[in-house]
Amino acid sequence: MKSNGLRSDTKCVTLTTQLVQNIGQTNVIHAPPTTTEALARIGALYAIEDDVRGKPADLRLSIRQSRARPLLDDMRKWMEKALRSLSTKSETAGTIR
Repeated sequence: MKSNGLRSDTKCVTLTTQLVQNIGQTNVIHAPPTTTEALARIGALYAIEDDVRGKPADLRLSIRQSRARPLLDDMRKWMEKALRSLSTKSETAGTIR
């Protein structure tokens, strides 16, 4: 982690990819609203990555900071709230944690 408590872009992408895989597997079995919402939020982040692909590194960073950071911050708050409403034994809660 960086000293300000935020993860590096690479770490965020890796964690997001793992989250998509785990939530996607859960969503195939049962499609509760929480997993559907998580996948939609992650899809928005992937759309930003599609937009920045092939652009210079400084431009990618600038776009990620302006467009993805607010989505990630909101997603973190949403996940914390979702965890409070999910059973601690649920697959979805385990994936979010």
